[in-house]
Amino acid sequence: MRIDQTEEQRRRLLSDEGVKMLISRRAYDIYLERGGEHGKDWEDWILAEEQVLSLLQELIQREIKLQGSKQPEAKSLAVPGEPKRPSKKTPLTSEPKKRTVVAPKPNSKVIPKETRP
Repeated sequence: MRIDQTEEQRRRLLSDEGVKMLISRRAYDIYLERGGEHGKDWEDWILAEEQVLSLLQELIQREIKLQGSKQPEAKSLAVPGEPKRPSKKTPLTSEPKKRTVVAPKPNSKVIPKETRP
């Protein structure tokens, strides 16, 4: 990657709130690792920024390489004008049956099944 591309990528990453949060958390971790010594917040931030950005840039480069080496998806191999094959899934033709629950009448007696005539 060229230097101007790297710098542009760096600027875009630094404008992202999520990246700023990662840097902030890493800077705090560095502060704690140093024993919580005050007065070096800028040093902690610069180190955290460098670590986070280099990791993100490496991940971006890996993703770009992976995307370049992937095989095209099957749907992109369709011949223009050729009809699509039907899906193997069968669509639902009707809605599920609704069940009606009937509550007993307020003054009715419920007779157990075994005592019924």
